[in-house]
Amino acid sequence: MQRANLSRPAHADLSTIMHNISKTSPRSARQFLLAVEKLTGRLIAIPEMGPLYEIDHSELAGLRVFPIPRFKKYLLFYRIQDEEIEVVRVIHGARDIPAVLEGKP
Repeated sequence: MQRANLSRPAHADLSTIMHNISKTSPRSARQFLLAVEKLTGRLIAIPEMGPLYEIDHSELAGLRVFPIPRFKKYLLFYRIQDEEIEVVRVIHGARDIPAVLEGKP
């Protein structure tokens, strides 16, 4: 693997999460972003590290998931594609994950 690519929804997820965390702790928001960056680096090195996420939606085939270290309630969903990791979404575990992944309101 060479690099990681953030999808638009994942970028929006990170912006929203960072904004929400920074309301109570700007330091924690920076730590969250650092944890995401470190995890992404680990996934580039060991792409199969996250287990496959079982979802009955053909466009999401091959989706993997891994909890963000130190922020384990947040899950990073990604795909292995050719020479890169595509970060698809970053979602809090309390949300309706299948609905979010499928783009339902």
